[in-house]
Amino acid sequence: MELDVRDVAKLMDLPEITILRWIKQGKIPFYLKNGKYVIDKKKLVSWAKLHNIKLKEKQEKEKEEDELITLHTAIERGGVHFGLKGENVHEVLKNAVELLNLPPDVNKAELLEKLIQREELCSTGIGEGVAIPHPRHTIAGLKNMVAVFFLEKEIDFNSVDGKPVFVLFIILASSTKAHLRILSRLSYCLRNKEFLKFLKECKNASELIDQVKKLESEIR
Repeated sequence: MELDVRDVAKLMDLPEITILRWIKQGKIPFYLKNGKYVIDKKKLVSWAKLHNIKLKEKQEKEKEEDELITLHTAIERGGVHFGLKGENVHEVLKNAVELLNLPPDVNKAELLEKLIQREELCSTGIGEGVAIPHPRHTIAGLKNMVAVFFLEKEIDFNSVDGKPVFVLFIILASSTKAHLRILSRLSYCLRNKEFLKFLKECKNASELIDQVKKLESEIR
């Protein structure tokens, strides 16, 4: 599909004069066809990705997901893991990050550093054996996900109630809006005493997702 200058300006949410300037500077791969500047849409998408530029239609899709993302979908994407090893906060976070299924352009070492920085600022151990690690800022290239890790043995997480942690819900969000939506839904689930009891006995990923779906269905 071929796009002209006006099409590209709309997709990039920029003035046409800016696009024309980039063409003349050779910054964007347009070519002449019948005296008009055109570009193949696939080439534009590749160029935009290379230069970390979001196209408007992509932004709209991401915005829609941020507004509609469910906790159970985020958990399905992030996965449920059992028997996570580690003797302290740093070790369990390091081992957890290694197990995450992330896009190849996401730097795991950088993510680990951001998670640890968040813990140093203030523990994400919210009590009752649960911690919700997350980076302070969103990370480009990530899809909204929640990775659940059940620890091999409980560890001191400096939680607000002093109880050791047995499960981590690592939230990785593409925007602040998505993070707050996921956190709100997770908080709703964690306020349910039966759900907390279930977590302490959980041995099956499908059962956990079913429990979350059930509780989410109650949210208005």
